[in-house]
Amino acid sequence: MKNFLKFLTFCVMILLVVLIIYAGKYAIKEKEEIPDEYKQTDISILSNLRDSAGAGVVKESDSQADKQAREAMQTDHTAELPVLSEQNMPDTIRVLLSDDGSYWQSEVRVSSDSDIRVICGQTETSYKKGTEIDLVELTGDADPVSLTIIPEQYGKLTIESFHKSEGAPSYRGKLQIKKQGNKYCIVNELAFEEYLYAVVSSEMPSSYEKEALKAQAVCARSYAVRRIQDGAFEEYGADLDDTTASQVYNNVFETEETIHAVQETEGQILTNDGDVVNAYFFSTSSGTTCRNDDVWGGEKLDYLNDQLEIYTEADRKRLGDATVMLDHGYFQIGDGRLSTEEVFRAFIDQTVYVNSIEKEEPFYRWQVTLTADQIQTLAGADITDQTGEIEKVRITKRGNSGIARNMVLYGKQSSVTIEGQMEIRELLCSPDVVIRKQDGSETSGFDLLPSAYFYITQDKEGNYQLHGGGFGHGVGMSQNGANDLAEAGYGYEEILSHYYNGTELEKLRETGNKTNEE
Repeated sequence: MKNFLKFLTFCVMILLVVLIIYAGKYAIKEKEEIPDEYKQTDISILSNLRDSAGAGVVKESDSQADKQAREAMQTDHTAELPVLSEQNMPDTIRVLLSDDGSYWQSEVRVSSDSDIRVICGQTETSYKKGTEIDLVELTGDADPVSLTIIPEQYGKLTIESFHKSEGAPSYRGKLQIKKQGNKYCIVNELAFEEYLYAVVSSEMPSSYEKEALKAQAVCARSYAVRRIQDGAFEEYGADLDDTTASQVYNNVFETEETIHAVQETEGQILTNDGDVVNAYFFSTSSGTTCRNDDVWGGEKLDYLNDQLEIYTEADRKRLGDATVMLDHGYFQIGDGRLSTEEVFRAFIDQTVYVNSIEKEEPFYRWQVTLTADQIQTLAGADITDQTGEIEKVRITKRGNSGIARNMVLYGKQSSVTIEGQMEIRELLCSPDVVIRKQDGSETSGFDLLPSAYFYITQDKEGNYQLHGGGFGHGVGMSQNGANDLAEAGYGYEEILSHYYNGTELEKLRETGNKTNEE
């Protein structure tokens, strides 16, 4: 028995020694240095997103790449919103800046309202606030060059050589600048939420109702979240750009109103079945919205529908404090749908009463007159060589919302069909075409017709009259409609629910990361 006890004691001691050695090795392993690539959290997150989405690499020249990119409310319910957990988002965003239609600048002059640091490789130079830095002089003959300009104490950097709607723009965050072939490409990296301050101001007038601005902030945030995943601007070291190829940024400077709209909806995005939605928006409706596939083709999205932009009967009569929801019904006007020419014309001519949200907006209805010679010129030689003299123009196919999808030019020799709302709008317009709005005012300078919601008549002299309504593609949220709804007392949640059917408001964490609530 004594020998057995000695043997058992010996086994226990051996086991303890093994455990101690293992624990020591484990502890040492836990203290090993973390590789650099895992320390750069925001960079690795971005890389994961782009790898899963697939990066779009542009092979053309700079000017062609620029062209391709452009073509291509009152109650705070924030605490009640669910928090997303499916994927991560960065704290910062990188925006490719443009000026005069180009991403590459021949000169760049930068100043700041604070002291700034310029970092180039291992060299760092400090400048006092108010100093204007001319990059042509700073970089001299060196090419290529990469440098970063960082303001101190949360200052802003002003690109004095840029020309935006309100003058030289100022930017939060830092500027990353690459010189190549004596041209400069600029990327603005800043906090994701702060980026939205100057998106909302550039996409919607700051004078609009607070709830409309909040709805725009949610749309802009949702749109940016989706675009970051595209990788379309990775060639430039950016997530998106500052033009309509993404969404307009800092063309109109941030205001107190737009900052508040972003802050009061902080982190909120629209989702459908757990996915961030394509939160498309446009200026003014003709009294309808449009499904996405009628405009861009592809698969129809459940939350983007054809619907009348009308108040319900209860709302029209303003029945006390009764809860009022907007009509989500599909078009049924008279005995037909808006895809039929007769009903669509009655709708545009307003011979059928529709209590439209936007009926007082100037672009709610508009007209254009084109001579036969103008039509011939606008069509261009590629078309007129086939058709000969154009004798008539007709819309031959419409979507359920009434949007023009196909148009035929009938000539003495043959006919040519134009497919797609964008192609139709582009063919029938040029900067010298005069557009008469329903308030009697006139405007020009557009490359596209205001919308594809129009019909065509022709007089005895051969002149064409285009009778139309709305401004923009018609998909998603009408910005003027959102403002009109806000004026009528609707909150931003109700506005978003109306324009994006069946979607939910969910929240990103303050860090920008989608996580479960703790």
